[in-house]
Amino acid sequence: MVALVGVIAAGSVGVALANGDEAPSGVQVPGALQAPSPSPIAAVQPQAKAAFKVLRDVAPSVMPADVVAQVGSSGRYGRNAALARKISTPTGDGWVIPGNGYVCIAVNDTGYGWGTSCVPTDFAAEHGLAIGLMDAKGRTKETLVVPDGKTAAEIEGPASTRPTAVTASTKWKRVKIDARGVATARTNAPNSLRVR
Repeated sequence: MVALVGVIAAGSVGVALANGDEAPSGVQVPGALQAPSPSPIAAVQPQAKAAFKVLRDVAPSVMPADVVAQVGSSGRYGRNAALARKISTPTGDGWVIPGNGYVCIAVNDTGYGWGTSCVPTDFAAEHGLAIGLMDAKGRTKETLVVPDGKTAAEIEGPASTRPTAVTASTKWKRVKIDARGVATARTNAPNSLRVR
């Protein structure tokens, strides 16, 4: 599977690689994926805690050392793997990792490593924290950490390997959000699971 950053910013979609920190050349990505290196945090920052139930109501979980080595480095985004929260995703366990002005998500891409996405906290608080894993047939398994007070919905439509665009005629189907504030879906096209 290929990991796709599931958050749309200014019409661009970024591809996250298994190591989660680099984008392929020629791919337009949000500024958050330029791998800033702020100081690591010692506690979840207030804005992130206020925006996401999982960072407020769920105790940190110990990330396995191999997972920390792959996706939890404090060298980027000021992440602190000791503050990570475990979530359920369509491909198994995933992690929400708070950072310094950023919030990250890591999702197991079975057999390939991890798909990751890190975005500025203010952006995540408005649009959610999302990632999707696409198979060879174009079906995606998407995970969306939903900000408090928002809902999740899936864009209905035909199967496609291209990201779904919202138009005036777009039809939406509400998606259940779990007790940690996470919505998941197996969708027909990338970026079909959105905050509403």
